[in-house]
Amino acid sequence: VNVTYDLGHDQLLRFAAAEVIARPNTSAEANYVQLYDSTLAGVGGNASLKPHESTNLDVDYEWYFAKNSYFAADLFYKDISNYIINATNPEQWTDFSLTGHPTETYEITRPTNGGQAKSQGVAFSYQQQFDCGLGLLANYTLLHTSSASGALPYSSKNELNIGPFFENRLGLVRLDYSWRDTYTSSSFNGTTTVYTAPYTELDLNGQIN
Repeated sequence: VNVTYDLGHDQLLRFAAAEVIARPNTSAEANYVQLYDSTLAGVGGNASLKPHESTNLDVDYEWYFAKNSYFAADLFYKDISNYIINATNPEQWTDFSLTGHPTETYEITRPTNGGQAKSQGVAFSYQQQFDCGLGLLANYTLLHTSSASGALPYSSKNELNIGPFFENRLGLVRLDYSWRDTYTSSSFNGTTTVYTAPYTELDLNGQIN
């Protein structure tokens, strides 16, 4: 459902509500297991994975204050279920290649559904092109997530992108600066949480018409 209300003076108010779904990667659903006898560990797929589902709500304000220029603020909320993480659990496996066919307990890491989670925040976007050919693109997102095990994996609290550019009839030159806050990923062994430190990316590109 998408609804747009014209506030006048080149301003819009938008509301959106959606039910979305994303199916697991085929490789994650593969029915296999690989055992490491030396460490009594292993990895495998999970044929019982459920699709990743989310109910999304957005309220967006947009102001087109000049030609090729705008400012927007977006409030969003996501009610998430069945997001996918890696989890490690003990499993009994028999080694038929060894004498006596011993059965051992292996710690097997498989993709699994993580249950319920929430994601909410605000995003600001700005674009302006000046008469001299200079322009600026910028956006910032403040995000808060929660799940049964803490913050939602791969979600940074702060993200920032700034892109000054120069454009005329001859071509375009643009510099892009991106910064992302710390985020966590699925644990690699079921017990240890992996953190990715904040990082910055800088790109320069040009185009000749």
